[in-house]
Amino acid sequence: MTESIRCGQCGAPFRAAEERFCSYCGTQRPVPSAPPVAASTPPDRAARFAAARSDPRLKTLRQHVPSTAGHTFGAAFSLVFLVGFCVVAALMASAFGAFGGTVGHSIGGPAGGAGGALFGLVPLLILGVGIFMLVTVGSRLFRFQSAELERRLARVLDERIEVSGGEHSTTTYFTTLEWEDKTRREFQNHARLAGKITRDDLGLAYVKGDVLLEFARLDV
Repeated sequence: MTESIRCGQCGAPFRAAEERFCSYCGTQRPVPSAPPVAASTPPDRAARFAAARSDPRLKTLRQHVPSTAGHTFGAAFSLVFLVGFCVVAALMASAFGAFGGTVGHSIGGPAGGAGGALFGLVPLLILGVGIFMLVTVGSRLFRFQSAELERRLARVLDERIEVSGGEHSTTTYFTTLEWEDKTRREFQNHARLAGKITRDDLGLAYVKGDVLLEFARLDV
């Protein structure tokens, strides 16, 4: 005799097979657990890479040159903005320094000199921050431009995002790739590519510096 299904809240039996809610307390009918499925043997990692190396598409994919315009344009725009920022900060530092000297001279004494120095210190600090950011972005762009484009078979090991900023936040996407020799490395990518790949995909990765430009998935 088949045991009737009972409500997990009040213990009352469900009288009909199609009864979805308990007639006494209204609790939803419990879903019977599915029978255990025998675990399938995952594809052998070495076999997947071997199949990828013999894929007929691979020769054509190795000749493809992905565009770097998106990454380069963003960095170039940041450089132009930072150059303008530094110029404005330098003009402010000069103007505030002259004004602070005038104030200090009119006030006279140590207090006036200290006030004039502090007056010009703030724009100098702003200028220093601007120069630091300019050098950082410029160095990153130079490393990216001078890096060699690599086309390597890889497996997508993991993905993550990094959100920075407050109200107008910026999301940065990262992908960890595993090469055939089992070495791993994390690369930055973009939202469009992040939406096309998923964990355990295997294919040809196009990387330049620390950026994953494209990923051509192979059905292996």
